[in-house]
Amino acid sequence: ILYEGEFNYEILRLDDPLALSIGTLTSCCQEIGNVADTVVEHSAVSKHGRIFVIRDNENRILAQSWVWKNNGVICFDNIEIPAKILHEKSRVYETNQFALDILLVYKEAALKFLEIDSQVYKVTSGLGYNDIASCLKENTVKDNEDAHKPVKFTPFVLSSKSLYISDSREQYILASRYKESRDYLNLPIYSDSIKVIDINNFDEVYLLMIERFKSLFKESLSGYTDSAENLAEAYDMDPNDFRMIVDSTFMLVY
Repeated sequence: ILYEGEFNYEILRLDDPLALSIGTLTSCCQEIGNVADTVVEHSAVSKHGRIFVIRDNENRILAQSWVWKNNGVICFDNIEIPAKILHEKSRVYETNQFALDILLVYKEAALKFLEIDSQVYKVTSGLGYNDIASCLKENTVKDNEDAHKPVKFTPFVLSSKSLYISDSREQYILASRYKESRDYLNLPIYSDSIKVIDINNFDEVYLLMIERFKSLFKESLSGYTDSAENLAEAYDMDPNDFRMIVDSTFMLVY
């Protein structure tokens, strides 16, 4: 989605590896082995979290956020801008103009979220370690509701620590609408199209995915080969009838 032809923004797909290195590229702790590594895992495997990225027309990353959804609220946990970009823009732009431009993009994206998802009634941004914190406070309103938090999430791959949510303890409203007195379904923040796998498009990577899922239950795929035919036989199936659906949170073999 373009913003005045100068910026474009998107929520990264589940299969985009940029999500795993975005913190390194934007000089923040949102990276594997750093303080917020649980955020990396959440954005890659939770159906309620993703990474939001703003790029310029040269495809350079200008800003990014871990974004999560819970009970009708979408929150950009904070706003991270690469140090190199901040330095460059401070020499070209008037004071705070670049920060204001970035904020306007976030506001436009927030309105788009409200338009797309009728269950969302408010979009916020956390203030902690936010690279446009002053601009955010001057041009938005503080959220006085009880602090919103992500859906409970227990990391199981990168770390045993709790989910890092310090940056969104204080939130400011980017867009909102009247909240009706009804329960809000916590629908996924982004739905990738789900691919059906059969013997014609099966790849060894799907064996690794199955291995990962089964390891959670202390089971193993040892002895299986890298073919869909052998995998189908292991499940007592005719290889021609073998089908598999997989995403970050479930796997179905049928």
